[in-house]
Amino acid sequence: RKSSLPIFIKCEELLPLDELTFLKNLTIRLLEEYGKIRKISAVKTSFEELFQKTQIGLEIADFTFWLKFGERKITVKEALDKSFELINKIAFKSQKKVIIFLDEFQELFSFGDQFLWALRAKIASSKASFVVSSSWHRFKEELINEKRPFFNFFETYEIKAVPREDARKYLLKRARKFNLKFEALVLDKILDVSECKPFYLQLLALKCYILSLPRKIVTPDIFEQALKETIN
Repeated sequence: RKSSLPIFIKCEELLPLDELTFLKNLTIRLLEEYGKIRKISAVKTSFEELFQKTQIGLEIADFTFWLKFGERKITVKEALDKSFELINKIAFKSQKKVIIFLDEFQELFSFGDQFLWALRAKIASSKASFVVSSSWHRFKEELINEKRPFFNFFETYEIKAVPREDARKYLLKRARKFNLKFEALVLDKILDVSECKPFYLQLLALKCYILSLPRKIVTPDIFEQALKETIN
């Protein structure tokens, strides 16, 4: 819609080695979007080059702040505050409803609850709307665990069963990536038991992979053990 401004962000592409690195890379991504609004050439990732592009329309104080990233002179709280200030500026300048899609959101779970609670508070008060997604089963566990920061925070939707052939292709593609092999009929058993529902499909396949180490061959016995530890 013309009244909306979607911003797609793949968390795994931001290389979130730590909170500050994630926020630095998030900021660069947001500045790229801000640059599109101001109709200037694409913002480059070099902070020196970024500083020279004063026509972006941000205050000089913003540039001074972002330059400090390279010297690690700022705190995570300061970086988080500034990142969400920039999101609000994008919403104000664009005069559109900003919708930020954070894909592979589970990449942030390793940062610890203190950061996640702060992130939750920022998302709750932001002028933008947020959509988070993940293909990993741990994502759902985080959202339904009452002790975790994002418990009951997002409206949750689970993708229902996918066509059997698509599920088979997906499993084989993932298996090739990790050099995982299935003995005869095991793959069909996984598809049958999971009913090709993505959450159960991935949960069962992941458990099979873990139990198959180090050989990485899923036998019928390994499948039965995985089934016992997960879905049953």
